[in-house]
Amino acid sequence: MCLIIAAFQVNSAYPLIVAANREERRDRPSTPPHLWRADPAPAPRVWAGRDDIAGGTWLGVNSAGLVAGITNRRTGPAGPRGQQGSPRGSVIDPSLPSRGLLCLQTLRRPTPSDALGAAQATLHQGPSNPFNLFCGNAYEAWVLDWRGRHQRLRPGIHVISNRGSADDRRLGVIQRARSLLADIDFTCTSDDRLLADLARLCADTESRHPICRPTGDFGTVSSSLLALDASGRIAAYQHANGPPCLVPYQLVEVSQ
Repeated sequence: MCLIIAAFQVNSAYPLIVAANREERRDRPSTPPHLWRADPAPAPRVWAGRDDIAGGTWLGVNSAGLVAGITNRRTGPAGPRGQQGSPRGSVIDPSLPSRGLLCLQTLRRPTPSDALGAAQATLHQGPSNPFNLFCGNAYEAWVLDWRGRHQRLRPGIHVISNRGSADDRRLGVIQRARSLLADIDFTCTSDDRLLADLARLCADTESRHPICRPTGDFGTVSSSLLALDASGRIAAYQHANGPPCLVPYQLVEVSQ
């Protein structure tokens, strides 16, 4: 995942709205969001995309109304066995577990608090390649990085990228996202209109720091839009299985 935008408790009708673009190699196979094989009860059901190489996911939602998404950080030490990243891309340690598996593990939990404890316990077991992990529901949200540092999110609009910490306004892509977000009325009570506005943002290809990168061997390969209603249930889930500037969003079938 390249960019996650989370509007947390800024809209009374939809207290969590998420828009996210995934960046990856275009030849890396994946499956669009779907209902995953169920864990034994009482584990929640999970709707998410699937990385067909490592078996994890980059973004999803569960039947308890928990949303999780992960961005692979492009720089930073991976841990004792890792290597320092470079400005043009992270150097990963292939012997370490897939970061998408941590996102999937998070989606198997019923609440953000429970998910945070589980993710921290996993990181205590050994090092990880760099990442930012977002998790939230209608009532609480946080971001965790590969070093185990976490930040509880206050009500507001948060932007999480693959280039640095959440809401780091020094980053060009976050500046670009913020400039586009300023034109969206997040008090609107129509989820169709809100998601349509966010879809246009996710399709942005302008400026030095575009939100969508539709060309090249590595770039935007998909995009997702999610909204939870005031009761914490899934109100909408849409997915573009390709660059959203080229491929339309489709509804993801979610049964609660």
